[in-house]
Amino acid sequence: MDAVISELKDELDYDDDDFYGFTNITRQMVDLNKTWGDLYAEDTKRFLYQLGAYIAGMKMVNLFIAADQVVPPEPAKPDKAKPTATKIKEETATTDSGGTTVATIDSGSTTTTPELTAPNFGSTEKLEAHFSKHNGEFSGAYSNSQEYLEGARDVMKNGYKVQYDYKGEMRTGYVSFMKNSSKTGEAKFEFVGTNLAGEITTYHVESGTSFWKMLNGTNIHVINPID
Repeated sequence: MDAVISELKDELDYDDDDFYGFTNITRQMVDLNKTWGDLYAEDTKRFLYQLGAYIAGMKMVNLFIAADQVVPPEPAKPDKAKPTATKIKEETATTDSGGTTVATIDSGSTTTTPELTAPNFGSTEKLEAHFSKHNGEFSGAYSNSQEYLEGARDVMKNGYKVQYDYKGEMRTGYVSFMKNSSKTGEAKFEFVGTNLAGEITTYHVESGTSFWKMLNGTNIHVINPID
């Protein structure tokens, strides 16, 4: 890999500082491609073309992608208290009871079950307020705020961990397929949002264009789990 990097430096004819900056930018774009998929990949190509470094840049992109796909040595068996990773099956899809695909799960992603120490809302008042506001969305599944909180924890434990945009800030959320709307047929998902402190900020039902734009920046029905 080092030899190829050296050849690319010669091909680009950059000095050390410029090449270092170019390499870091390319690495960041590869990482973003993992989150945003083909949508961001097209932006990457346009950016490299505008720099006048499309061919060398794509060589570097493919080099980083290949390096990421190298299978690491099998780790030691994890302790029960530590997170464990589960590979999502290739071309996994979330389906409703009738077998209809309602969302595609990125086949190349890996989800990690986080180590959860009884996640909670920031305060009892916030928990009660959100229970009062959103409980009706769950068709009476929860009779009190504690049951509502346990429902949120269950989604965090068993749902897909994702990133989402909240007022320009990237946050961690959790989603789990719920059902299809009887009126529109749209897929409905249980959604748990958290803040940067790891506190639960909301637990409610999400669906439609606003949900997909929150996850993907556009109305693409794909869930991209994160580590």
